Amino acid sequence: MPLTILKRPLLPVITLEKNDASLYTFNHFLGTYDFRLRSLQFDPVYDSVGGKFDLRIVSSDVSNANANTILNNINPGNEIAIWLGKTDALKTKLFLGQMEEIEITEANKNLMELKLTGIDWGSAILKNRIVIGDWRQKFKADGTTLDETDTAAKISQIATDLLTKTMHYPSADYTAENQGVVVTAANIKPVDIPLAQFTANYEKLDDKLADLDRVGASVHYVDPTKNFIMKQDNVTNPTGVLIVDDYDDSVAATWNQAKLGLILPNSSYTKSLELHKRRIFGLGGDQTDQIDQSSATDAGTPTEFYTQYIAQRFTPQKNNVYDIAVRLSKVGSPTVDPVLELWEEVSSTPTFGTNLKNVSIARTAVATTANWHLFSLSEQLNTKANYWIVMRKNGDVSNHFRWHHDNVDNNPAISATSTDGLTWTLTVTPNRFKYTFRQYFSTPLSEVVQYGITAATVKHFNESVIKEADITKKQLLDNLLITESITAFKIKEMFKGRVYAPDTLLLPGDKIRIRKNTSGYVVDNSDFIIGALSYIFQASDDLATGTFHYDIIASRFTSFA
Repeated sequence: MPLTILKRPLLPVITLEKNDASLYTFNHFLGTYDFRLRSLQFDPVYDSVGGKFDLRIVSSDVSNANANTILNNINPGNEIAIWLGKTDALKTKLFLGQMEEIEITEANKNLMELKLTGIDWGSAILKNRIVIGDWRQKFKADGTTLDETDTAAKISQIATDLLTKTMHYPSADYTAENQGVVVTAANIKPVDIPLAQFTANYEKLDDKLADLDRVGASVHYVDPTKNFIMKQDNVTNPTGVLIVDDYDDSVAATWNQAKLGLILPNSSYTKSLELHKRRIFGLGGDQTDQIDQSSATDAGTPTEFYTQYIAQRFTPQKNNVYDIAVRLSKVGSPTVDPVLELWEEVSSTPTFGTNLKNVSIARTAVATTANWHLFSLSEQLNTKANYWIVMRKNGDVSNHFRWHHDNVDNNPAISATSTDGLTWTLTVTPNRFKYTFRQYFSTPLSEVVQYGITAATVKHFNESVIKEADITKKQLLDNLLITESITAFKIKEMFKGRVYAPDTLLLPGDKIRIRKNTSGYVVDNSDFIIGALSYIFQASDDLATGTFHYDIIASRFTSFA
């Protein structure tokens, strides 16, 4: 009979950090009682929701004098660590918390009980730090395609930057890593894709990590040994644990007894459409890598613009110009940054037009070999008008920039030159070139996924919208919607109950089998995932030993007709 789980209860080992960094310890296995335990409940950390604890203690001899000694040696902000085990050698550290509140209650004048409450140590840091920063994915040499190998824009690198680089903290002094969070690449494993753009503007660190989770299909937390963890949400730990409602169950009789738990009375089982949707719309940010107008031919004989301004005309078909890219190279070492001007045309040249924007890039970004260079504009244009891209005169005969072009005699000319930037002359044969340019426009990114919509009368015709302004690529938005639909297109089945603990410790995210064979409602499935989990310990009269059990919520998702 599987009764070993009742004969060997799990017990907690607890340490409280003193103000001088030494420890108060409660360890029943070793007979160490710097304080006595009245009750303990804690929820281990798993995702951005965080963990919490509620610990109630009295002094080792239940005296007020020793209780006051404890109070004089601890303060809010100090750490609390909790291990669980059936022996001291087999105990596992499951929780590291920070005391947020210390409450003294007195049932009578001779008994002081100390109630210590707070959250997990990692959440105390992540949820209370402010971060800043901007990350943009680079383009490939063609100036059009985003570079998928740009590791600086990957989710894992952005998360690492947020945790470790002082430049992403407003005061530029102490990072989360400086506070003790251990950051290693091996523990940061989301769906690791580059983001076209990601911004933190005086926002909570935990909120920005949660934004990365939504795109990377991950969860994040700081474990009890202070390691930062970011892992894919669908990565579960198959424990091989069986939870049953009958001592004499035939399956339980042959099960590994160290992986067996017993369901107590008053459990519940729910089938719910809580998360179910028939259709999910996804709205991202603006797609900015789409070309409206361009001339990309480079004949390899560029024109210098140290003695003249050069202009290239275009007529937009889209009214929002986001970026303009031109193909440039340099001679020598120019000392002034290249400047691109955007002019509205009047009388066939920029002469009497309106200067809409002047944008520069770093001169060091331009090499002696030709490459595409982006100038960010974000202007609304008139699709019925002509506009001119102007490269401002810059440098001298030994140090200057060059604008690359085709070698075709374009007639009529759509390029122009000027010596002063005021009076312009259309180029003449044989130099009626088209200068290289790409005019990018932006459009809102939107996608939709749906399930089983065959008529207006289908059951539960619910819709939802996911808005992620940081996503500007269709592939990323599709990945997010697919991840969401894994659960949204199904029915949620949820078990809530109290169980006597198996010898194998259970943690949030663990996969278990639940078998209710002698109850009114029969259940036997091995794909339940533990969500919320509370460890509860209630001391016995001698304030030393007691009973131990879990309160768990475990869920699975099934197909919806």
